[in-house]
Amino acid sequence: MNREIYSLWYRHSSNITNSPQMAYMIRLEGIESYGLYMQFADMLHTIGGYQEYDLKKISLMLGHTKKNIKAKLERVINDYELFEFYTE
Repeated sequence: MNREIYSLWYRHSSNITNSPQMAYMIRLEGIESYGLYMQFADMLHTIGGYQEYDLKKISLMLGHTKKNIKAKLERVINDYELFEFYTE
C-alpha cells in the first residue's frame, strides 16, 4: 500500500508576505494575522483543501476560542481575498 505523508510538508510561496493582499493584511491586522492565515492554510492542506465555511467550527479546529482572535481569523478568511470560496 502506497501511503503519502503530505501533511508534513507542502509547496507554498516563499515570498507570500510580499503579495499585495498579504502585505495589506499584515499592515492592517498585524503579524499575528499571517500566523492565522498559515495555520488555516496548513489545516486546509491536511484535510484535502476544502472545508465547509462555519467559523465556529474552524475556530475550534484551530484552537481559537477567544472572541478577539476569532474576530481576527474571520477577517483573515473573509476580507483579504486570500482564499477561494465555492458555492453551489
